[in-house]
Amino acid sequence: MTTNEQTKHTVERELSDWRSNLKNRLSFPEATLTALVSTRFRYVLWVLLALSVIGILKFGFQDAGSYYGYEAGSLFRPERYVDTAWTASFGDAYGFTAADINGHLSSMRLANLPGVLGCGVVLIGTVALTFWAGLGTVISNTVWETLFKADGRLQKYFLDCYRFDHPAAPAKPDLDDVALYAWQYVFSAGCDAGVPGTVIDAEMVQQMRTFLGDVKLCGGYLALNGLRVVSSPMRLVALLPAISVCAPTVAAPDALRPKAAVDADITVAEAEAKSPAPREKDVDAGSEESACPNSETGTDDAADATVSESDGEDARERVKPAGAAVRFCPQCGRQLPGEAKFCPRCGASLGGSRETHTAKPEDTIG
Repeated sequence: MTTNEQTKHTVERELSDWRSNLKNRLSFPEATLTALVSTRFRYVLWVLLALSVIGILKFGFQDAGSYYGYEAGSLFRPERYVDTAWTASFGDAYGFTAADINGHLSSMRLANLPGVLGCGVVLIGTVALTFWAGLGTVISNTVWETLFKADGRLQKYFLDCYRFDHPAAPAKPDLDDVALYAWQYVFSAGCDAGVPGTVIDAEMVQQMRTFLGDVKLCGGYLALNGLRVVSSPMRLVALLPAISVCAPTVAAPDALRPKAAVDADITVAEAEAKSPAPREKDVDAGSEESACPNSETGTDDAADATVSESDGEDARERVKPAGAAVRFCPQCGRQLPGEAKFCPRCGASLGGSRETHTAKPEDTIG
């Protein structure tokens, strides 16, 4: 059994155990708060919750008016009257007893009941939708967190892809955002055969698509993120035509690496190309000629130039790790320390030397 197959079985077992104990692992507050914080259209939930609560309070405390000078109060603060010895026998000035007055005032207050009930239904429906979306969000995050822990290559791959398609994303993107992006990637046509070199193969892609297509578990999660699953073939599309969906770029991993990582590799490659290996002198030291780098192609135009023994020692230190400053002499192309003021080979001033700064991105998820 290969490493990928072992990892795949481990992931499937962990997810199966988690799903079988879903009721014990998932709490109502956790699911609702997750949906209110993590989903794309969480603001819709906020507005519905706020309007429904405001509506209940408005209709519940709204004054129902008065009847023959008797205040009716409101549904939540009703006014009730009792008889005196006189009114119990003869009624008030209009001949009404307390039962007559209370009965009429009660019917006046009930005029506000439909408003309270309507807002209550909206509130209950919004809470149910929030929990439904939160349930799918927690399940989605658990799936990808398990996959990323089991296969570090998969995590790096999707982080590179996410950063490529979202240049303005933070250095440590949230798991919620990466998970949603990964689902869109898995449902894309370019991923039908799986993700090369990772635990996700063609069979697992089909399983994951079927899993996310389970409306009971993930329908709310997709809807609150503006997506829905269509069949034949299974794809993720916009929930409504007016909703814009940024489709992920599906390409080879090297083509999706972030610019900082690509620049780091280019810098190291250039340094290696400009560092000749030490060899025996075949001409006098006075006849030594330096190779001048071509600014258009980045190659050395004088590959046969001889190198002194001291240059051979320097050549072993020319390749610096990504993140360090790299400088080159503008006259002879020699790589120099970052603090050098002049070239020790040709004596040229380093005011116009080239300098490159690179930074290695953190392959982590916040």
